[in-house]
Amino acid sequence: MIDLNSIENLSPGEFWGFLIFPAALSLFCLWAFIRYLRFSRLIEDTPTSKIRSAAQGFTELEGRGVLIPQATLASPLSGKICIWYRYKIERKVSNGKSTSWRTIQSGSSPHPIRLDDTTGQCLLTQKGASIHTHLKKSWYGMSSAPSAMSIDRSDSLMQFGNYRYTEELIAENTPLYALGHFKTVRSSDHFQQQKAVATIISDWKADYKSLLAKFDRNNDGLLDEKEWKLVRLAAKLEADDLRKELLNEPEIHTMEKPVKGLPYLISTGEQDSFANKFKWYSRLAFVAFVLCSYCSIWLIQARLSLHTL
Repeated sequence: MIDLNSIENLSPGEFWGFLIFPAALSLFCLWAFIRYLRFSRLIEDTPTSKIRSAAQGFTELEGRGVLIPQATLASPLSGKICIWYRYKIERKVSNGKSTSWRTIQSGSSPHPIRLDDTTGQCLLTQKGASIHTHLKKSWYGMSSAPSAMSIDRSDSLMQFGNYRYTEELIAENTPLYALGHFKTVRSSDHFQQQKAVATIISDWKADYKSLLAKFDRNNDGLLDEKEWKLVRLAAKLEADDLRKELLNEPEIHTMEKPVKGLPYLISTGEQDSFANKFKWYSRLAFVAFVLCSYCSIWLIQARLSLHTL
């Protein structure tokens, strides 16, 4: 309990050192309030797009999570089939007076999350994403890797052990919401005509006898200027055919972290519940900001009143 006598006995350095904690905490809570309120408003105000017709840039998508073809994914802790996982293994550490949990292993699935909205599919990259899922649980065990017995008891209240396992999953066909930078990648986007022509001619030169047989019109064993023009023309025509093939390949839609400080959010469930979650976070952060600010102001006023007595 803080009283006026204890405040009066503090030196100026001790007082400011004591004050810095609630002051810093109030600034952090203010930042969290603004951040979560901004997230909720972006979710509510950004129109939902369909993958097939989505504009390039900051976009909101809704659909269902689907498995990547020919890639069965299972959680390394429970072994459950999923489309995404994140896990953490912690060990209880005791110093005699208190105990804490130290992370000894953690990780997440290596593949992007695939979202399907019936008009197309979009690959959600994990880098920079804030991922929220309803399937999250923790349980305890006696070894650094969960045993079959600890997994069977993961939903039971009768748990014990010096190791704690935390697992987050996104199951197949789970409703998904995503807000980030939408981008469509085409195989032909990075095609360079001149570079392709140069590569084709270089490949032909590797088999110079075949090149001569095809383009040496006067049979002198050399390619003159006119014949090299024919080589370059043939290479250009082959590069054009390659570009046409690339244009016929399907587009790949991706979502990644936006620039300019915009958020990148992925969540299971509907967007309304996701927005409400951030609203509650912002309200709690605002209440904490008011309390910490009040504590800081009270300490300053108490210190000043003692010095004016």
